Amino acid sequence: MFWIGVLDIMEIPNINILAGYSTITGDFFCLNPIWNYVLGSVSLANWFGASYAAILLAINRCLETCAPRYASKLFDGKKTLVWLLFPTGFWFYTLLFQLPCIYSPEYFACFFDPYFGTEFHDPIKFANYYHAFHDTFVFVVLIILYVIICIGIWVKYKQVKSHSTAIKQQRIVSGNSSKRFSSFPYFPHSHVSHATSSKI
Repeated sequence: MFWIGVLDIMEIPNINILAGYSTITGDFFCLNPIWNYVLGSVSLANWFGASYAAILLAINRCLETCAPRYASKLFDGKKTLVWLLFPTGFWFYTLLFQLPCIYSPEYFACFFDPYFGTEFHDPIKFANYYHAFHDTFVFVVLIILYVIICIGIWVKYKQVKSHSTAIKQQRIVSGNSSKRFSSFPYFPHSHVSHATSSKI
């Protein structure tokens, strides 16, 4: 969770302040290619790193809900830092080797094609298939994990509810029994009379 927060804090000035500055100044990719390339690479790396960290967090929550014993074995202590190497590795891989998304001040959005909106636009040449795979993968995996978490919470709720119902029933039965037994020393004739009248 802390690592996701770090990535989000890194992304806020990038996608908000610097993108707004580019919109005001009209800073297109052709005017400042290195600056826009770096910003696009960092922005995409933050998205990928945060997405994989979210999957890792969902796996942790899933184990905490459904199998706490395994959660403690896999994530207790410094083991979490080892797990965080995976999203961090994807962050570096995306930063260094993937085609960045370039902000367009004309369309107020990021595109992989720096020539989007011009006659040089080529969606095939600048397509980022890794990004398409990543978004689909994250979407499917997070749905599966959160469905498992919801089922685990529902099962635990049913167990707690049935347990609390049993406790309530036990208290009612115990309360009625206690009431009847406590009345024997004080009203012995009423019980005897009821018993004899029922036999007659």
